[in-house]
Amino acid sequence: MYRSISLLIMGVTTKVAAAKKGTKSLKSTIPESIVEFLKLKERDEVEWHMETQNDNRVVVIKKK
Repeated sequence: MYRSISLLIMGVTTKVAAAKKGTKSLKSTIPESIVEFLKLKERDEVEWHMETQNDNRVVVIKKK
C-alpha cells in the first residue's frame, strides 16, 4: 500500500535588529504564517538546530 505525501514549501522574509546594545545577539519576529504552521502560542518553547546542506548553512526551528 502506498501513501500520498503532500509537501508544502513556503518562505517568508524578515529583518533582524540588535537585541541589546553591546552584544552580538540579534532578534527577529516569528512571522504569523510560521506561528500558525507550528501552532505556536505565547510562552511556547522552540528548538533551533543548525545544519549544513550542500554547503548552505540552514537553521531548523521546531516547537518543543
